[in-house]
Amino acid sequence: MNPHVRNLRLLQKIRGLNSVSPFVGYAVPWLRQNQLSLSQITALQAIAGLAAALTLVPTGYFADTFGRQRSIIIGGLSCLMGFVLYAAGGGFAVFVAAQILIAIGAAFISGADDSLANDSLEASGHAAQAEDAYHRYQSTLMGIEGGVEAIGALTAFGLVYFVHADLRTPMVLQVLVYAWLTAEAFRLHEEPPRARRSTAGWSDLRATLAECWNNRALWWQLWFAMAIGSATHTMVWLTQPYFGAAHIGAVWSGLLWAGLLASLEPSRRLAERRRRRDQLTSPAKPGLWRDCRDLVVITTATYALLSVLAPSPLTIALILAFYYVRAAQYPLNADRIRRLVRPDRLATFSSVRTMGENLVYAALVWPLGIIADRSLLGALCVSGVAYLVLAGLGVLMLRRYLLHPAQP
Repeated sequence: MNPHVRNLRLLQKIRGLNSVSPFVGYAVPWLRQNQLSLSQITALQAIAGLAAALTLVPTGYFADTFGRQRSIIIGGLSCLMGFVLYAAGGGFAVFVAAQILIAIGAAFISGADDSLANDSLEASGHAAQAEDAYHRYQSTLMGIEGGVEAIGALTAFGLVYFVHADLRTPMVLQVLVYAWLTAEAFRLHEEPPRARRSTAGWSDLRATLAECWNNRALWWQLWFAMAIGSATHTMVWLTQPYFGAAHIGAVWSGLLWAGLLASLEPSRRLAERRRRRDQLTSPAKPGLWRDCRDLVVITTATYALLSVLAPSPLTIALILAFYYVRAAQYPLNADRIRRLVRPDRLATFSSVRTMGENLVYAALVWPLGIIADRSLLGALCVSGVAYLVLAGLGVLMLRRYLLHPAQP
């Protein structure tokens, strides 16, 4: 088999394994069982977001310079060690160490897998056959992510509900998942980094970041991606407290979590159908900023509705809107950023995007956790306002630079 086609299949498997998260549906109950308050749990997320933000650009640069495969292997091993600590449990300090290891591991994987996929698409000829091959590849990955996340959540629910396993079991499953991911990463094929770029140095990294600032269309695309990605991530950690407010037990919340994740595939198909209808093959077309605007409207409107309606099994259905946004925003932003940067810098810029998302998340999630300890609906309201301002600004500036690209 062509090694680049084989790479694409392996990368799909690696993305799927990186998305299998049996622990997420029971993370909050597990941390609560270890005597952590909601504000401490969100403080953990803030620390993890900050750790990821501080390491994402250096790890993206590492992947571009020393090899994407090597970066993915290091990331898999770091996540594995982090979940070993997570499964061991203990006090707040143990979970801080675990979250930092997981965040650093995620930083090594983030961007490196997308960039290696882009290289493999071009080397295999797929990119030449279709201009939107990368977007379609990312959209397919989003469907895979939703399916395997749902399978992971259902597996954890089955073990906890039917086998009566304790809440530590999903964490142990996560350790096995990252052991498998690391083994698959060793099978990847990659051209030597020196064949891909002739020069490397910290001056080149500074030039990359300067390019991000000087290219205003790229800057505001990154800004929008950071804000909308953080908005969906925030809702992930507010969902389980919302289940509790709706009087849904910890065990059954795992089943509901699986249902939400299963909605990613139909959401992806709906978003892809809309994209095909608009045929966003040109960066200058106004349809792109309109799609971004729609995502902001859906996100903030859903936060607003959840903040004013009393939590109940019926209002939980509103959370499905966030899964549509998640399914639509990632391939849209990833493809747009790919069009605006050089291929040999894609991992770095992908990491810049994720770094910004983590910085926004780290800045907001801890204050939101403190508010949620007093009023969950208040935290949802503040989230909606914050992301309306951040993502809305991104959409307004995108409209300016997409419709009038010659403006400074």
